[in-house]
Amino acid sequence: MFISCGKDYSHSIYNCRYSCLCYVVSTLPRSVCDELDRMIRRFLWGGTEMKRKIHLIPWDMVTKEKSQGGLGLRGMRQLNSAFLMKLFWRMKVEPETLWARVMREKYCNNRDLALLAERKHTCSTAWRGIFELRNLAEQGMGVTVGDGKWTSFWTQKWLDGITLVNHVTRAVPEKQINKQVYDYWSPVTGWDWAMLTQFLPSDLLQKIASFELSTEEVGDKPVWIANALGKFNIRSAIQIIQANDSASDSKWKTCWRLQLPQRIRYFLWLILHQRVLSNAERVRRKLLDNPICNICLAPEENLDHLLRKCPNAHNTWQELEVVGMHCTARDAGFENWLYQNISGHHENPEWAERFVITLWFIWKWRCKYCFDSEDTIPLARGQYLMAKFREIQDALHRDVQLRNSSPT
Repeated sequence: MFISCGKDYSHSIYNCRYSCLCYVVSTLPRSVCDELDRMIRRFLWGGTEMKRKIHLIPWDMVTKEKSQGGLGLRGMRQLNSAFLMKLFWRMKVEPETLWARVMREKYCNNRDLALLAERKHTCSTAWRGIFELRNLAEQGMGVTVGDGKWTSFWTQKWLDGITLVNHVTRAVPEKQINKQVYDYWSPVTGWDWAMLTQFLPSDLLQKIASFELSTEEVGDKPVWIANALGKFNIRSAIQIIQANDSASDSKWKTCWRLQLPQRIRYFLWLILHQRVLSNAERVRRKLLDNPICNICLAPEENLDHLLRKCPNAHNTWQELEVVGMHCTARDAGFENWLYQNISGHHENPEWAERFVITLWFIWKWRCKYCFDSEDTIPLARGQYLMAKFREIQDALHRDVQLRNSSPT
């Protein structure tokens, strides 16, 4: 599988799919999207059309951001929707381009797309996609107010990305709801506080007080508030589609920040998800009937046993102590022990990387013992690992030098 091949192909997967969609201006059939996703999953886990490999992590988790436990890959349906949202955004920011004028004339009768209640039954697939995704696109859109003549005071996001009508203290009368920002402003006296204080709480009134409308003919401009730079990007669009409320977890940031070969970082990613194929995990997946440890015959080979308590692991950690390498939080639970040792809480600044490399070799030696030959397992594991630490560090250092010296 690609996760064990030692290179990070996740960006290549995304860039390839991104390039394919750059020229797509219509809604792709769901069957096409699903088949493309299947091809990506097969590549990710090393399967073929004839033989399916185990998918260790669910696809909906793989497609999350790296900071939330995924790999940052994109589901094709979501990616296609994000590009259609981009077309809606371009219609807003580039209204005078030829294609935007043709779309408005043909399908909107030159009205604002947001005012259309339903789409025509006979329309292009591009327009069908734009129309169906307009509400999602509008979630990421706001307005930078100039003179305020073209921005709805109550229903558009012109104040810190919020819609004021959703934060009123009492219902806004129908005759007020369609008023523009300019209607509540006077160049002489400023904001119409007598009217605004009837409907808005004090915190929002203070924010409005910090705004002054331009006295010149400066139009209002759309801005993409889902991105800090104010410009549309695919990543923020997909986060809107996913209704991404998941908070980032520091353990995932720690995982990808470590200076390690990609195959070892992906192995740590699997450990953090507790999806390494220990015998207990194989039993859970109904691949085995008995979770017993093949090395020491303990009743259950879970991750804690495999990487810490089994004689294969225990002896490795003891031999590292002989050469001056010590774990932290040795008596803690497995998850706490793991996090404490990868999060930089050790006196040795290189310990986090060395700790994960040790986990990797414990896993390799366990697999050799169970499936291959224990003859290739080194006798002096502590000295062997110290040599591997230096070898991997030197290789990563050379890689950085090569990338820095190559022409951009």
